[in-house]
Amino acid sequence: MPKTTTGLTGRWDLYQTIGGFAGTITPVASGTSQLEFKADSTVLIYNKGALVDTRQYSVRPSTAPGDSPTAKLLFYIVPGARYTPQYVEVDADQLTLKDNVADGFTYHYRRL
Repeated sequence: MPKTTTGLTGRWDLYQTIGGFAGTITPVASGTSQLEFKADSTVLIYNKGALVDTRQYSVRPSTAPGDSPTAKLLFYIVPGARYTPQYVEVDADQLTLKDNVADGFTYHYRRL
């Protein structure tokens, strides 16, 4: 099945992070960190079940040289702040967000 951003809407539970200089793999307890993407381009951010932030988002094709033609970037839109976009892929009930920096992290989520 091809990876896509179709099906991004819904609630996602973080279960693993990978990255940093050492490439550390860290499991994350269920319910610790969740994202809920809404069809109106709003994302709700939860920590241990409590809503801690609400942001606007957009998904756009990557124009970086060497990226796959299907590569997509997730942009968080927060007035007065700049966030580095993350690569975003949805594969069935798996969401992967990858920091757009050399020593960044990859975040793996399961759909709830």
